[in-house]
Parts: sequence; structure tokens; C-alpha cells
Amino acid sequence: MKLHSLIFAILLAAGIALASPKPRLAAQSGGNGHYVTLTWTLSTDDNSTNCPAAGDCSYNIYRNAAACPLPTGLTPLASTANAISTYQDNSVNLKSQYCYAVTFVANGAESVYSNEPQVSIKPFPPSGAAGNPH
Repeated sequence: MKLHSLIFAILLAAGIALASPKPRLAAQSGGNGHYVTLTWTLSTDDNSTNCPAAGDCSYNIYRNAAACPLPTGLTPLASTANAISTYQDNSVNLKSQYCYAVTFVANGAESVYSNEPQVSIKPFPPSGAAGNPH
């Protein structure tokens, strides 16, 4: 076992939890579709001590098609490498509401869910209306 993994395991056994990221999101449109851009503040545990090598740490993105807050029901959507703080969800549907959460993962241990921002996907304004690029 690597020294950093052993130290990390000891911290987890002592009840010291990983810091959750803090996400923000925005519903956007581009081209002929809608998408959601989710960005977050990196976990304070996303550092060279916990993540000395590529692939040691990551962020998991969860989503549910429901209003927030959700005590359960979030399903895995994607995963990013450490130090990546943005994800674009291109699989959203018009007139739907989504709830998101992000977790930080280090050496197999996962933080608790972040706060759960939500977004509603609305139709484009009518053609020719202010703010409609189409």
C-alpha cells in the first residue's frame, strides 16, 4: 500500500470526511439543442497529497429528473478527472426539470453529495424574439 493511501485510509477510519465540491449550473442552448453546464468549486481535498498521480481522484456527477432536494434517487451521470470543474450535460429534454449533485472521489472513498442545484429546460423563445439566436 502506498504511503498516501495508508494515510488516507487512517483519516477515513478516524471519521475525517472528504470535502464536497460546491456546484453551480446554468441551462443554456446552442445550435438546435439544449444543454446544462454544471461547474463546481474543486474540493479542498483535491490536492497533491490525496491525488499524487493521474487517476487517483475524480468527480462523480449525479442527476435525477425531479425537483431538489432529493434524499435519494440521484443516478450516476458521468465522472471527470481530478482538477476538472465543469461538465456539460447534452442529454436533457425540453420542459424537464433536473436535480444535480457532485461528489469528490479519492483513492476509492467518495465524499457526501454536494448541494443539489436544479434547472428547468425551457423552450426557445419564438423565432425573431429578443434573445433567440435562431
